Amino acid sequence: MRKRARWFGMAFLVLVGFVVMPSVASPQSSVVVHVHTHAPVVALTFDDGPSSTYTPIVLDILQRYGAHATFFVIGKEAEQHPQLLREIVASHNEIGNHTYSHRVLTHASPEKVAYELGQCDRVVFEATRVHPTLFRPVEGFYDAPLTQRCAQMGYRLVLWNHDSVDWSRPSVAAIVSRTTKNVRPGDVLLFHDGGGDRSRTVAALPHVISVLEAEGFSCVTVGELLRNQQDRPAWWPYFRP
Repeated sequence: MRKRARWFGMAFLVLVGFVVMPSVASPQSSVVVHVHTHAPVVALTFDDGPSSTYTPIVLDILQRYGAHATFFVIGKEAEQHPQLLREIVASHNEIGNHTYSHRVLTHASPEKVAYELGQCDRVVFEATRVHPTLFRPVEGFYDAPLTQRCAQMGYRLVLWNHDSVDWSRPSVAAIVSRTTKNVRPGDVLLFHDGGGDRSRTVAALPHVISVLEAEGFSCVTVGELLRNQQDRPAWWPYFRP
């Protein structure tokens, strides 16, 4: 009887220690795909800009609806449009780093990563006096060395969990459906404001925001989404539904 009680006692202590023990961070744990929060907020994100054609339209729509977004800019494009960078910041939106020349950086040398992120940072800072702290890898490709290098440079790596696939120029209805179906608090939505014809994206955006607002969501920047983040218990990765 005493042996059984001792066994149960030891098992209880092990279980309690497992639950309360902080989890060890891994490179993947610092990658943002979805933010755990109960606040009714989602992040709108736009890649491959700024574009002199489409970025101003996106900014106008955001202002009209009282929504905000994060723009992951390409340094070479941003270099041509510093005024658009200033408009993004002035309208309380956010700028993220999307490399200088739109290069996939998996298997890249530390020097190449530093160049691509550093040059984009330089362009953004020269225009806005703000250093980006968020990085989105091109096409969503990343590996552990890239994640670690980003962390060393002060960046949080940001992906998404709702993809409009607008680069393929689907219908407006398809863009709306892909970015509003089964949305949960803390989701990250991906669109593009540069890199091609984004006329269907800007046509869909008012409908996307309207649907999300009707469901009780506010559209915010990734930075604001992260400020609403709530800690998960240590057992979450093992017992989440």
